[in-house]
Amino acid sequence: MTEAATTILAATGPAVGDWSTPLEAASAMVSDDLCIMVRDAEGLWRLKAASLCTPTYWSLAEKFGKPLGGLHAPVPGGDPGLAARISRIFDGLRPGLVLERCNWSVQPGDERFTPSSAPLKVRAQAMQEADALDQLHLRVERQTIRKLPETGALLFTIRIVIDPLRAAISTSHHAEAFASAWQSVDPAMARYKGWAIYDRLVRAALDASLNPVTSKRSRKDEAG
Repeated sequence: MTEAATTILAATGPAVGDWSTPLEAASAMVSDDLCIMVRDAEGLWRLKAASLCTPTYWSLAEKFGKPLGGLHAPVPGGDPGLAARISRIFDGLRPGLVLERCNWSVQPGDERFTPSSAPLKVRAQAMQEADALDQLHLRVERQTIRKLPETGALLFTIRIVIDPLRAAISTSHHAEAFASAWQSVDPAMARYKGWAIYDRLVRAALDASLNPVTSKRSRKDEAG
């Protein structure tokens, strides 16, 4: 934890405030959640420390101490396939390199602290399609990993960015690109993310964005 905190604070400057641990102090200086993965005697990478404020449908209490297989078990092909591939990347990563990836989803509302998707799904089920364009948000998760040179531990960072879907699909080009991405997701991954609940809302939002005149007329007709 100390090495990770030192690395971060070297870029941000000294931590502000009193914190129980160096990792919490460093986390307070950045927008990212911080997770530390450590390779155990069996060669398994385990989650050994974290400062987590914006989880995307997982809790630290459930995942703490688990190896990669346990962390990714719910993901389609996560264990052993994905976990094994990630482990090889972790093993081969050299200090000084930073790997980055992003994933995305949609949600009703702009909450960042979402340890469970259940409340969001309940809200989505009750949402009217006419409200979808204004109430759905695009949630993007930016992840980075780097290997710390002294301990060999891995610093895994997670930054959440949430924007109104209306802003993300404000042009026909962006709306069409989003529609293509939404429709081309692997069915197993869509089931894992629970996208069936959101599908009617996403389609309504896309229709309202691409056909605003027709959409407004439809809402007026529904209002009587």
